[in-house]
Amino acid sequence: MPKKVSPKPTKPTTKNPAIQRKFQKNRVNNSSEDDTADKTAALLEQGRLLLLVIQQKVKINGFEIMSINLRNQSPSKINLTPCQMKD
Repeated sequence: MPKKVSPKPTKPTTKNPAIQRKFQKNRVNNSSEDDTADKTAALLEQGRLLLLVIQQKVKINGFEIMSINLRNQSPSKINLTPCQMKD
């Protein structure tokens, strides 16, 4: 069987490879962008807190909703409070 021939080594490069420089963004902080990001984050947090407060205030049971609906449909006929409707 014939021996496997190994590939011939290539010539050593005498030139230094070109240095590739990456594009770098301007590293100066743009404070206006940071300020707007902080403001929007603060507004979102305030919105979440307000939503939680509103949900706690609006939380009423089904009897109260039913009595409010009945009162709105025929205000002259039904004069019950939510507590009376529940009983």
